[in-house]
Amino acid sequence: SAPLPSLAHASALRRVLPAPARAAPRCTATAPAADALSSAATTVAASLPDLPPLPAPLAAILPWFSWVLIIWLFAAQARICDEYFVPAIDSCAKRFKIPDDVAGATLMAFGCNGPEMFVNGIALFVTHSDVGVGTVVGSEVFNLLCIIGGSVLVCPIEPLPLDRYTFSRDAGFYAVAAVLLGLVVRDGEVSRLESLGLVAMAGVYAATVAVSARVLEGWGIPKCAPSIQAAAVAPSDLERVPAGEAEGCRVECGVVIPAGVPSDRTFKCLQAQAGPEEGTLAGAVAGLASKALEASLAPIDAALELTVPNCRAFKDPTSAPWLRAFILSMAWLAACSYLVCAAADRISEDFHIPPAIIGLTIAAVGTSFANLVSSLIESRKGRTSMAVANALGSNVQNIFLALGVPWALGLTVLPGASVPGAGGPVIPIGAEGIAEGVACMVGSVVLLAAIAASNGFAINRTVARGAIAAYGTYLLATCLPLALGSGAAA
Repeated sequence: SAPLPSLAHASALRRVLPAPARAAPRCTATAPAADALSSAATTVAASLPDLPPLPAPLAAILPWFSWVLIIWLFAAQARICDEYFVPAIDSCAKRFKIPDDVAGATLMAFGCNGPEMFVNGIALFVTHSDVGVGTVVGSEVFNLLCIIGGSVLVCPIEPLPLDRYTFSRDAGFYAVAAVLLGLVVRDGEVSRLESLGLVAMAGVYAATVAVSARVLEGWGIPKCAPSIQAAAVAPSDLERVPAGEAEGCRVECGVVIPAGVPSDRTFKCLQAQAGPEEGTLAGAVAGLASKALEASLAPIDAALELTVPNCRAFKDPTSAPWLRAFILSMAWLAACSYLVCAAADRISEDFHIPPAIIGLTIAAVGTSFANLVSSLIESRKGRTSMAVANALGSNVQNIFLALGVPWALGLTVLPGASVPGAGGPVIPIGAEGIAEGVACMVGSVVLLAAIAASNGFAINRTVARGAIAAYGTYLLATCLPLALGSGAAA
């Protein structure tokens, strides 16, 4: 295919768009459709007319546009989650009387995992790279440490109470999933049996979540009455509900205290954190930034209003078209996540940042941002079980579905994405930092579970801040060697 013209003579459009896909050197077989798409993209880019070089000040500023785009896409994802995605899940849960932990570990987790599955599929079938694996591993650590930590910090109660049974179920499955991922990628390749095994484990997890309530009931373990679960969801985010007792649970500070928590356990009700005060410089800057962001989101607000049903507009949530809203909002989230990864790819080229670092940081946070916002919304409402189940359930399904399904498709339905191996077709895996990420995943969930269990299955704000700080330490420990190695190679 024709090479791209010099960047100095490229048009402004080509400066902003992500570079054409390039096959990874290790792949000896590629999908014909992907080759055709890559060749077409290269031909179209090469046919663009050469324009005079941009003025030096504009050429220096233009690479920063990708950072602005990523920030805007994060805000767009937050709007989609707040206005459409979470209300669709709430409507479904109310219509079918689905417990919060089940809805969080299945519906919300699956919907929020759409971006990761989409990115891994694009990386596997189109760009033939390992960025999808790095993105999933990075998002796993982010989900566990930052989403659970953030949910504790915005919850209207301290410490955040955990349902010991559902937490143990999801944390146990996550530890198993992390170990299986480590075993799969340890030899640098994925076989057909390994990929199908991951997909099968997704079915085992879904079945376990579906029957766990009945199993616990059969064991005589009490559960919260539906009326108490409904009472905990206040009309406004932090409206307080009087404490009350019910079958197996109670409500304090507008939060359901799960069954098994001792009745003498005390909790502290917390008020909403106030923002910058009006009349101050910080308040003025925050106000201007908020207005500018709202104005910039007007186009996507109009597009969402035309394409996605708003379940909040229905007086009876059970009659809302939740399925259509769920699917369409998930599609919008996937599109935003793809654009985040495209912008991240441009940042990698413009600022000479190793792709592995981009996958573990920007791409990972970008694909998990919907998870973060959804969990914070539910935790702020007092639905802590759904928030925590979403974080852990997303991690489980990230491994079993977001990685397993594209790998299985690449080794069965679309074998062009694989290469010959000793025992049959395999998909090479060569993303840097994956082994360290898997070790961090296992260590983090074991440590978090031990801390929660030692504290009576509750997480306080000190632990939450420590979890977020641990994520920063993980990024530093993982990315610094990659950055130093890249600099030495250069």
